[in-house]
Amino acid sequence: MATMPRLNDPKIPTFPALKSISIDDRQSLEKYISSFPPYSDFNFMSLLTWNTDDCILVSKLFGNLVIQFDDYISRKTYFSFLGSKDTVKTCKTLFNEAKKKQIASELKLVPETSVSSKEFKNTFEVLEDRDDFDYIFGIQEMVDLKGRHIRSKRNFINRFKKNYEFTYKKIDLNDTSLKTSILSLTKTWKVNKGNEALSTKFEFKAIQNAIKYASSLDILTIGLFVGNELIGISINNLLPDKYAMNLFEKANSKYIGSYSFLRHITCNYLL
Repeated sequence: MATMPRLNDPKIPTFPALKSISIDDRQSLEKYISSFPPYSDFNFMSLLTWNTDDCILVSKLFGNLVIQFDDYISRKTYFSFLGSKDTVKTCKTLFNEAKKKQIASELKLVPETSVSSKEFKNTFEVLEDRDDFDYIFGIQEMVDLKGRHIRSKRNFINRFKKNYEFTYKKIDLNDTSLKTSILSLTKTWKVNKGNEALSTKFEFKAIQNAIKYASSLDILTIGLFVGNELIGISINNLLPDKYAMNLFEKANSKYIGSYSFLRHITCNYLL
């Protein structure tokens, strides 16, 4: 019988105490998180980079990882957790604390592995939220581009290759000569999406954090250029078991097909 993983690092406080996630938590959290499927909301690099104003707080409860999130659009606070130990008791404890704090009376972003037991489903109402599903792409499929179901991406890629003189390469986020270009591209993307959108404001900060912590994390970054202009960037966290998590994928949309081509060449590198 497999032993269920426990989070027992003394540096992580016991709930209801919480602490802001930091780069110093990497070893213990990645060791624990790697025992589960690669859920994007519990990816360490994602949590670290999106902690733009110290609002992502972590704790441990009955050996499970608890996270307090702030929705970056609504600014509503809610709890989530990852783990398989005493999940009913964990959930009840989180609901009681949420009531005390007068925050959201529902848990969000809870992975399927944490709510799959019969006891849990008999105790709580569990609803899937399709807006929070992870998208999983086969790397080989995105390299080969075969089949009718991928025809639109193939057409965009061929259109991009036909219309532009491009180059692409693996880039280092610590390269000071590229930082300005990366932030300039991100600002262009931000303007194209709408300067006032809260989501773009926080994502811009998250990308700045990715640059800040790049030397401490296992990442693959691909840059796409037209002439000397950086028109696309893909930042990916390399994970165990032949997974990679695409954390940020930004392109200048005036170059038709740039997003599809950027993903295609990124998968080539990953393969």
